[in-house]
Amino acid sequence: QELLGALRVDDLGGEAIPQIYFDYRKYGHDDGMERIFEHNRLDLLGLVFLFLEAVRVYDAKETSHAALRSGIARILSGNRRREEAIVLLETEVAESLRHRDLLLLANLYRSQRRWPDAHHAYRLSVDRFACRYSHQALVRLLEHRLVRLEAALVELEILCLRMDLSSPEREKLGRSRMRLQRKLGAS
Repeated sequence: QELLGALRVDDLGGEAIPQIYFDYRKYGHDDGMERIFEHNRLDLLGLVFLFLEAVRVYDAKETSHAALRSGIARILSGNRRREEAIVLLETEVAESLRHRDLLLLANLYRSQRRWPDAHHAYRLSVDRFACRYSHQALVRLLEHRLVRLEAALVELEILCLRMDLSSPEREKLGRSRMRLQRKLGAS
């Protein structure tokens, strides 16, 4: 109704359909079966119109709604059109992006070797959403791409303090800590 402006009048509620169908199967009562067929017909028509609207929105790259922008960016990313996906996500200030969109943007930056931008997006994800994945990605980025070993070690220590980690995770982070300390001692 909101997207297509179509109002379904006197439609059977979806929650009533299973009972009507089971009564038909068990007792042979066909009261309401015609309404089920009509409900399903309207569903199918609605899907056609929703598909056509989705094609229109995608072709126009209409991004007035965050959910549309997010969905189109994910489609573009999945089709290896990462730069276009980045441009779509960058139309909104990174600080106001939803968690999943901020994470997608950070990963897209990383795939494009835009290390400072990826750092900024992961940092926002850590600060705004306490995202463990983003924190681990931030540590790796600091260590391997930006070669800021001291900052990586600090972030690793913060990650260890903040997160409730399982034994294998603790062990892995312990190895990372030792590796960073060795690298710092060698430099």
